[in-house]
Amino acid sequence: MSLKNPVILRRKIDGLTEEQLQRIMDFLQGAVWCWCKNRRGEWFSSRLLLGDINKDWQGTPLIDLHTNRKGNEEKASIDSGNLLKVVLNDDKRCYDERPGGKIKEYLWLENEGDFTQLNQSSTAVENNTTL
Repeated sequence: MSLKNPVILRRKIDGLTEEQLQRIMDFLQGAVWCWCKNRRGEWFSSRLLLGDINKDWQGTPLIDLHTNRKGNEEKASIDSGNLLKVVLNDDKRCYDERPGGKIKEYLWLENEGDFTQLNQSSTAVENNTTL
């Protein structure tokens, strides 16, 4: 199902192997599904999933992003947000998205494929986004 407005995205980040990227995306998908199960009907973002009390990436596949960006947290955060979009785009569930300045927010549409549920405050995303 994926995003309401599917996009074409690159899955490659220079300096990371395909295996590292897959582990990161698997981790992100788990975080998303936990959010959807426990916070039904609430918008989420990469910042909400991976920041604040979850900002210590030690012991998770996300540490590879941090290491790859030589400790630059801002660049690692951008990479994680872009990979989250890839994960959502490829997910079997359907999500709406809305921009929130620099941070995009997403919402699981429980009735997969039913786009009539879309929040009216959401806006369409450009279809040419790449990492």
